[in-house]
Amino acid sequence: MTHQNPDSRTGIIAIDPGVNGAFAILGGAGEFIDCNELPRFAKMVNATAFCDMLRSMRPAFAIIEKVASRPGQGVSSVFTFGCAYGVAIGCVAGYGAPISYVTPAKWKAHFRLLGKDKDVSREIAIRLYPEASSKLGLKKHVGRADALLLARYAFDTDAGRGFV
Repeated sequence: MTHQNPDSRTGIIAIDPGVNGAFAILGGAGEFIDCNELPRFAKMVNATAFCDMLRSMRPAFAIIEKVASRPGQGVSSVFTFGCAYGVAIGCVAGYGAPISYVTPAKWKAHFRLLGKDKDVSREIAIRLYPEASSKLGLKKHVGRADALLLARYAFDTDAGRGFV
């Protein structure tokens, strides 16, 4: 296994985990590079494709939303969600990037999103990154917007200091 030279890495990858999760990547100066859903195969995160993506994007740092099951979730959905969360962590750890975890309450408070409709995150992400608007245009793109705001949170705070 070959590892990237840490000096050739740049930027932040943020992961909003789950089988319908998403990722976003910002460059070292906080500029938008990409956002999309996590690659999937058979209703699971495709670990091989995600690891390949990490190697091609070469992030210096990763931030992953720290999640837990919620009351009322079915056993099957909790298991699927937990598997996706584990795949995201495992791929980033295997790639060798430092990882930070942040609760939804913490990063959402940074953007004053607590208690707001989910669609507000898309509006804020588009305002911050108008060049990403084509990737955030539909209501179903809220995961992409959340990942983009999670990346911006890391860029704005100590969560990403020293890695970009």
